[in-house]
Amino acid sequence: MTDYNVEFAETFAVNTFDASKDTSLRLSSQMKMQQDIGEHQLTYFDLDYTALRNRGYAFVVVSTNAVIHRMPLLHETCKMVTWNRGAKGVKFYRCYNWYDAAGACVIEACSSFALVDFKTHKPVRSDVLSSEMASYFDRVNAAGTPKRILLPETMTLSGQKHIFYSLIDYNGHLNNTCYADFITDFMPGGMDGKRIVRYGVDYVREARENDNLRVYTAQQGNTVYFKGEHDRGECFRCYCVFEKDV
Repeated sequence: MTDYNVEFAETFAVNTFDASKDTSLRLSSQMKMQQDIGEHQLTYFDLDYTALRNRGYAFVVVSTNAVIHRMPLLHETCKMVTWNRGAKGVKFYRCYNWYDAAGACVIEACSSFALVDFKTHKPVRSDVLSSEMASYFDRVNAAGTPKRILLPETMTLSGQKHIFYSLIDYNGHLNNTCYADFITDFMPGGMDGKRIVRYGVDYVREARENDNLRVYTAQQGNTVYFKGEHDRGECFRCYCVFEKDV
């Protein structure tokens, strides 16, 4: 019998509203599904959003990495498996593996989170909660441990993104899943003919309603770097590696 406290799995289909122009799963939808399944497993620890808020805490995502072997397509059924990889320092780590109907692994991802005081947003020691969650310390996937993204010295202003009400989540700021779409929206030369095979996002400072993000890009071969700034400073960093369609 599956121990949902250690490993949690769900099966789902790619909906019409989750598909991009080329019928593949949208990056932000991938991250939304990962966010959802992580929250579902946390209910088994009684550490979901509501339970944590009642204790005065919240998890905030710090960074995420993903390796895409093949992006699922419209109406395709997949299984996602997630597990808590434990805590180190002030960070918690969670992994996600996606499998197609034939059992092939199509996506591997890993995210890091910080536990914060809900009112002050100041970090809280990981050992406050780490003993309450079963961990699978030795299981590491191809995404690896998210690390700080190092940007090129010179980047070009590529455009701006206004943060409207519809992008704000229940924490009062731009939801972390939305940042993944900045990769495709600000890709130099557009996305046509490109397939993203790896990407990462660093969440530096929250974006709020009516912020205007200035998005900078730089390309080095098949790797593209992104940086977003608002009036309070740097907001996010991203990178992606792409392959060209034959």
